[in-house]
Amino acid sequence: QSNYIGPSPKTLTGSTLFGVLGNLLYRDRGFSTGKPITAQFYMRDPKTMCLKTEYSGNSFEEEVKLIGTQYRTRQTIISRAGEEQMIGQYLEKRLK
Repeated sequence: QSNYIGPSPKTLTGSTLFGVLGNLLYRDRGFSTGKPITAQFYMRDPKTMCLKTEYSGNSFEEEVKLIGTQYRTRQTIISRAGEEQMIGQYLEKRLK
């Protein structure tokens, strides 16, 4: 579940359903779409997952790394037509 409040006034709330088959991660919605998406993924090591997703002309590359039991870091690169549009780094804390 997300309670993220970003730089825009839009608050993102709700939950996301995930599924895995082989090297594909299925999500019932994407970062910038409410439609179902798939991402190619691999585990760089037991605590680091790398994902690549493409939809609506955008490419999303993400690295998610677990830090202990309460935190994770996430780095996201969003590209369009091969040119980086946004690069973000986040520290996220698990909600209890």
